[in-house]
Amino acid sequence: MNLDDLKDQLLEQWERLRNRILDDPTFNSIRERFETLPSTSQKAIIASFLLLFILIVIYIPFGYFQSAKVYQEKYTSYRSTIRELLRVGKADNSRALYTQKGNLELLKSRLSSSLNNFNLMGDQIVGVELSSETKSSLARPPVQEEVFILKLKKLNLDQILQIGSDLVKNFNDLKMTGLNIAADKEKAGYFNTEYRLSKFYLPDSEANDGEDNSNKKPKRKFQRK
Repeated sequence: MNLDDLKDQLLEQWERLRNRILDDPTFNSIRERFETLPSTSQKAIIASFLLLFILIVIYIPFGYFQSAKVYQEKYTSYRSTIRELLRVGKADNSRALYTQKGNLELLKSRLSSSLNNFNLMGDQIVGVELSSETKSSLARPPVQEEVFILKLKKLNLDQILQIGSDLVKNFNDLKMTGLNIAADKEKAGYFNTEYRLSKFYLPDSEANDGEDNSNKKPKRKFQRK
């Protein structure tokens, strides 16, 4: 629906509402009584309605401002906790949990299933993606890294904190290495969030196990004379 269609629809609804009001007996009775009042009384009533209208117009944005202020204070109070969560979950090359690569698709499926435990609506869950980090990888050779990106929409601050905390606690073989938060354009006070969980592992050593030892020279044994 474009802007012109929306404008025509609003005008049509306003005209329908106006006709209903004009045909209402109660409204006509009030209008007749108003017209019989002295001009000073009419001006006083009009001024009162104008004042009431101005108060309503001022109150509506003020209410939004108050709500935004509450959300801002709540966000500030949780910001330090979120930073601490990132600091704890961030991979440290000197202490990283180096494990075998394992079945990444199975781990991805576990992550997707875990999202169902947070009582989210269907449209809030975008999905889980698996990508290999290259440029911004925290791993140093020979350690390798695989990144699971969990994309969620329209989360409040409590949900962001709870989900991040549970992911770190329930998936010991993963490290939280990123958290991207962007305000939702459609719903004030809610955020679109991406959790980045990394799996660090050493490359498989199967290639070394099958190494051909036929070309190795036997060690000489020296006997004491």
